[in-house]
Amino acid sequence: MKDIDAQRILEAYGEGDSDIDHHNQYMMDKDLLNPLHAAAQQAGAKDINDWMIQQIKDQGENWTSWFIDTVISQENY
Repeated sequence: MKDIDAQRILEAYGEGDSDIDHHNQYMMDKDLLNPLHAAAQQAGAKDINDWMIQQIKDQGENWTSWFIDTVISQENY
């Protein structure tokens, strides 16, 4: 019943299925990070964010520059 009410409210404000579809897609996309979270946890971190923070603390600015240049490089797009 609450889902139906929420849907009616969203539709009343011009939002509806597209927002729900967007949310569902976001949640599915977020699930793509689960293997990274699991690997980070096996390495002793809470999650991938915690692992990255520890890497930055341990390696400093050099690691951040390497990660940006190697992993987030514009050439990858």
